[in-house]
Amino acid sequence: MKLFLTSQWLLPAFRPAFEHLVGKPLKHTHVALIENGADTSPGQPRWVKRARDSLVDAGITVTLLDLRECRGEKGQNELRQVLGVADVVWIGGGNIFYLNWLLKDTGARDIIIEYAKNGNVVAGGSAGAIVAGPTIETFEAADDASAAPSVICDALALTATVVLPHWGREDYGSAMERIAKQLTARSYVVQPLTDREALVINGSSRRIVGA
Repeated sequence: MKLFLTSQWLLPAFRPAFEHLVGKPLKHTHVALIENGADTSPGQPRWVKRARDSLVDAGITVTLLDLRECRGEKGQNELRQVLGVADVVWIGGGNIFYLNWLLKDTGARDIIIEYAKNGNVVAGGSAGAIVAGPTIETFEAADDASAAPSVICDALALTATVVLPHWGREDYGSAMERIAKQLTARSYVVQPLTDREALVINGSSRRIVGA
């Protein structure tokens, strides 16, 4: 698997590691960007635009993917077509429970898993980084589970590691510490990330890059 998981977005200091993982210059890189984690937020939060701009400002070509339009055979075929020309699918932040539910409900989860198994890069920020792992159990401490029509704990499982974003931040730090203890007690592997760190996984290789 090739994964690039962050607390937020593509900081300038992350660009060399991201480019190396993708295997081509950023100006020739195509990212399919999923912003549906923010569907439950009123209006469009500023961080959604900041995350998108972090890719565009790096010279990356960005195609927006709305998973709500990917239901059914036609929608899933269109999703496969977009991913067929994308070097990376980037899953943005937002509500963890809604995002994980939508991935499952639309069938996008299986398509993204297949995409990753074919050697393509899957990236994620915040909630998008969390759902790349095996579970979203215990994240009620950090997010509103009622935002999802139903709670699905099984996530993409592209890695056995559960990313804990925003580590040490005043508004999330204590919640993430509680989640870390609960997940560790359940024998999960956890990886805290500050807002200036990213976890890069390339097959058996894994490293933390920082800004």
